[in-house]
Amino acid sequence: MRRERGTPGEGHDQRGCHHGGPAQASPDRRGGADGPHWNLRGNGGMLSTARDLFRWHRALTGDAVLPAGARKKLLTAYAPVPDSDESYAYGWNIRGTGDGRIAWHDGGNGWSPANYALSPGDGTMAFWVSNHAYRRGAWNFEDLEPDLTLGLLARARETRPGDRDG
Repeated sequence: MRRERGTPGEGHDQRGCHHGGPAQASPDRRGGADGPHWNLRGNGGMLSTARDLFRWHRALTGDAVLPAGARKKLLTAYAPVPDSDESYAYGWNIRGTGDGRIAWHDGGNGWSPANYALSPGDGTMAFWVSNHAYRRGAWNFEDLEPDLTLGLLARARETRPGDRDG
């Protein structure tokens, strides 16, 4: 995804070939003067770049968006998820791990999954997105999501600046 400041996201591959954006959507999926672009109308979702999502992460884990007390409430597990080791907070799934609690939220559209995970105890975050949800008979990101996300969080902890020797 590449965009110029102030313009909607447009899909391009590494060679710069254009692969569409909101203007190429069917007329019934485009945004109108009264609301968001086609990808957000009615679903409560968001459109972001990875860089902007990291900026949001930094703002959310500091005091720029919420004071510490409100952040604590935001990430507190309130309702157990049936048949799961997770609970639900205000918009977040909460899971206990060997490295402490993590708060995560996923999204997608049936073919392009994404996941953002935050470890409130140490501020580590992981974000991943794929342009394919599954490959029939080979893999499915819905099945791989927990291990992939926990693995990325562990790797991020291992490579944090200032936490390494040398």
